[in-house]
Amino acid sequence: MPDYTRIDGKPLLYIDDPVRFNQQWGGPAGVNAALATLRADAVAHGFPGVFVLGSIYVGTCVADVGWDYFAAMLKGETWDALTPGSEPAAACPRDGAQPYPDLVSAGEQSWDYYAQRLAEFHTIPSIQGGWDGRPGNEFQLDHLWWFERTPDQFGGYVRDAVTWADDHPEQRVEPEPASPIVMVWAWNELQEGQQLMPTVGDGYGYGQALAQAVGLPRPELTRHTLLITASRGGVIKGLPAATSCGGRCQTAVDDGWQVILTAIPRRGSTFHGWSGGCSGRNRSCSFIIEHDVSVRATFTRSK
Repeated sequence: MPDYTRIDGKPLLYIDDPVRFNQQWGGPAGVNAALATLRADAVAHGFPGVFVLGSIYVGTCVADVGWDYFAAMLKGETWDALTPGSEPAAACPRDGAQPYPDLVSAGEQSWDYYAQRLAEFHTIPSIQGGWDGRPGNEFQLDHLWWFERTPDQFGGYVRDAVTWADDHPEQRVEPEPASPIVMVWAWNELQEGQQLMPTVGDGYGYGQALAQAVGLPRPELTRHTLLITASRGGVIKGLPAATSCGGRCQTAVDDGWQVILTAIPRRGSTFHGWSGGCSGRNRSCSFIIEHDVSVRATFTRSK
């Protein structure tokens, strides 16, 4: 896949925890030997090297982090740049719902702390999409909190990061006229409230806010018509829910969405098969919407 992220022409490798990396390799000498091997192998295989980016996890209020400790630990290591990692606790761990601007404020403070207290390295500002520890509380944290956010707030956070990068030319990892680089944290497991993917509640709002924040036109949604017909003797249960049908129905579905249809015969009938956009006699049918589609499910009376 040639379309991967490059910085200064080099493929980007992100290492989540340079502190643990330091411990695993026995200190700066081991870290530098490992990174030198990586970069040399990349050059031997025709790449211009590897741009290695690391982050420090902030598990407490951003002002209380032991910045001097981290600076001493990483001193002399050959990281190309650092970026603030996922920092849900940077706004100070509390219980219950919290305003997203608190997370924004703490994140923006962390950019300055990195640039000033870890001054040996370039800093790439990062944006955290949110945080919600309620689904499972997988880290068994002492406090359970979450941030209530909007796409506009997120977009403003991205714009702030771009402005910060423009205002700190000494932190640039690529010379002008290249655009400044910022990082966006956005888990996609739908677990911790950082997703920037379409949802029932916000639609494409976060993706659109991201596009606008970096100067791209607000993308227009493409929708396709899905016509569903079920013969007498059964119904179709669908995902998304709007595709459920008990006769003949038509709905609009966003381009790229997966549609899953299941034929459910009524008592006294059996499912005979699909036609149109679905085929075969398997009761379930799945496809990706890329154009207008017509689907028919046929049921017959049981003997």
